[in-house]
Amino acid sequence: MGEATASAPCVPEGYWRADIWHQMGHEALELGKHGFWRGFKVSFWDVENALVLTAAMGASITIRETGVDDAIRRRTKGENELGSMDETIQILGNPGTHFAGAGVLWLASALTKDVREHEVAKSLVEALAVNGVSTILLKVATNTRAPDGEDYAWPSGHASSSFCTAAVLNEYYGPWVGIPSFALAGLVGYQRLDSRVHDFSDVVFGSFMGYVIGSSIAKDNKMELPELFGMKVIPFADPQTGASGLALYKQW
Repeated sequence: MGEATASAPCVPEGYWRADIWHQMGHEALELGKHGFWRGFKVSFWDVENALVLTAAMGASITIRETGVDDAIRRRTKGENELGSMDETIQILGNPGTHFAGAGVLWLASALTKDVREHEVAKSLVEALAVNGVSTILLKVATNTRAPDGEDYAWPSGHASSSFCTAAVLNEYYGPWVGIPSFALAGLVGYQRLDSRVHDFSDVVFGSFMGYVIGSSIAKDNKMELPELFGMKVIPFADPQTGASGLALYKQW
């Protein structure tokens, strides 16, 4: 068995292309042909996910029909408790911001040839794409009215995208990154209510849908490595000698 400090993890053959443009073209084609549709399948063609989303939809309808949305509308009328933070939180929760962040991570990981971070970036792009299309389709199908009078309110795109992003980060990085990410996503949901651009029912379903999509796709894409005594067992290859084997790896 080799030592992790003296070797580098094996990279699947053909993983890295000749340059950034070939890498981008190859992965965009893979996303369009396979990843995007697989993302829909693991998110919605799963019994547990279907039950969660059905329950979330039922809760959302109940909130709307029992007057909870109306009560919150009256509570937030003329109020803006977030004050100067409102615009900042709105930007942080914008799906465009999430796609931009995923793009920066994709580019940085491709330039540095960091496979792990590149897998995170690819999962983020796939999950955000599936979430974005799902959100738009539901908005067009339902065409509900927001508190500020705008159409296509349900579900909240900011909430769904924020929870989708948080779910992916939580799956890859664990609670140290996941918990703050979910807290920020919750704050984004509150901002949508406080600024009167969404009802509570919009935020509730959007949050659950985003979480289901993000966590499902991240779990499906992750390549779990076996552990021994709390350390990852990884393949390695020595480029100087051509030797290969297994190594124990732990990150602090």
